[in-house]
Amino acid sequence: MRRIFLLSVILFCTFIQCKKPSEKVKFVPGVATIAVSSITINSAISGGSITSNGGAGIISKGLVWSTGSNPTILLTTKIIDTTTSISYSSKITGLAENTIYHIRAFATNSIGTGYGDELTFKTTSIVLPTFSDSLLIIDSITDKMATAHVPSLKSEGGSPISAKGIAWSTNANPDISSPGKTSNGLGTAGFSTGITGLSANTTYYVRAYATNSAGTSYGKEVSFKTILNGLPPVSDTIDVFYINKNSARVYIGAVKVDGTAPIISRGVVWSTNQNPLIDLSTKSSSTEMGWIDFNLTGLVSKQIYYVREFATNSVGTRYG
Repeated sequence: MRRIFLLSVILFCTFIQCKKPSEKVKFVPGVATIAVSSITINSAISGGSITSNGGAGIISKGLVWSTGSNPTILLTTKIIDTTTSISYSSKITGLAENTIYHIRAFATNSIGTGYGDELTFKTTSIVLPTFSDSLLIIDSITDKMATAHVPSLKSEGGSPISAKGIAWSTNANPDISSPGKTSNGLGTAGFSTGITGLSANTTYYVRAYATNSAGTSYGKEVSFKTILNGLPPVSDTIDVFYINKNSARVYIGAVKVDGTAPIISRGVVWSTNQNPLIDLSTKSSSTEMGWIDFNLTGLVSKQIYYVREFATNSVGTRYG
C-alpha cells in the first residue's frame, strides 16, 4: 500500500513538473461594424472598429458585403483596409441600384477572422431628371423660327444625362417622338437653342426634355405663335389735295402693326400709267406708321396721273 501511495505521489509530481507555465489564451479579433452612410444608387460608405486583437497581431481588416446574409472574406466583394488605425472607413462601389446589401466589418489574426454585426442597407433608385420651376423662355419669334432659352435642371436623377434639348409641335405635350426636336448636349446646365422650320401665323407648344438611364422627363410646357408670313398692311385711306399744274399733295392713313415682318418703308408711287410700281423713280417713302402727306412735284400740266400707296417688308411689297 505504501508503494502505491509513493507511486501516485511521484506521478502527480511528474505531471506538475511537466506542465508548461500557463500561456495567455488567444482568440479571433473582436470588431464592430460602423453604420452605413452616404448611400447612392451604386455606392455607400461604412467601416469597422477593432475592439480586441484577440491576443495576436492583426493581419488584415476591412469590409465584406453581399446580397446574401453573413458575407465572409471568401467573397470577392470586399475591401482590405491598409491603414494602421483600429478604426477605418471605406467607400463601397460597383453596387446595383435599388438593391439590399448585407455588410460586415472583419479583422483577421493568426487564430482566424472575426466579424462585426451584420448590417443591411438598400441602394437608391435611379429616377427621371427633374427641371427647375423656372419656365423656358421663347423670344426672337419670326414667321419661320424662334429661340428657346432653357434654365438649368434641378437634378439629373442619380444617373448621367445622356441627352437633353427641346421638343415642339402644333399639338400640346410634345415629346421626343415629335418631328421638331433639338439635341443640346449632356449635363444639367441650361442652354439656348433655335426652333426652326416653323409655319407662319401658327401656335406651337414647346417642352424641354432630359434623358438618363431611367427614361425621359419633360419640363413645363409653353406656347407661342409665329408672326404672319405675309406682305405688310396698307391703309384704307389715300387722298389727293391741292392739285396744281405741276404738283399735288397726297395723304395716306395710319397702319397698324399686325404681326408681319417689320415694315421697311411705306409711301406713294405715281405714274401716267395705271398700277404704278416702286421700281419707278416717281415715288416718295417714309418709315412712319401714322398719317403721312407727300408732295408730288415735277408733274406735267393737264396730265392724268395714277397714284397708290405701298408698304415694303422682308417678304415683299403690298400696294393700296
